[in-house]
Amino acid sequence: MADHEQFKSFIGISQIITAGLLLYNRTVILGAFLSIPIWMNILIWDMSFIGLNTPFTTRLLFYLLLTTLILVHYKQKVFAALKVFVQGTSTQFKYPIWAYLVLPIFAISLELLGAMPRVSWQWVTGWFNL
Repeated sequence: MADHEQFKSFIGISQIITAGLLLYNRTVILGAFLSIPIWMNILIWDMSFIGLNTPFTTRLLFYLLLTTLILVHYKQKVFAALKVFVQGTSTQFKYPIWAYLVLPIFAISLELLGAMPRVSWQWVTGWFNL
């Protein structure tokens, strides 16, 4: 999956946008928040395929530490933003309890319905071996 051009381009463009956001004081917090999942994704991929004790993984861990220091430096703004984001958030609609109980059954049925064309095609063409 990591060798697909679309994945490489997406990660590269995301890093460039994040780097641009980290350059300016107005967008440094947004850039820090966006960089953490990007760098964690790269770190997990590299640790999985290359190993933990490489210069690149050490450098990525250092970048994560620096990003954390940026967020600690702006902790009053970060906490205020998180408080606004979390506080007062509620769903617009109130559903009865039975709707929540039926939701898993509906999700499983939808997954099975999505698989039906392929299963039917394999059955018709004789590729389906039981």
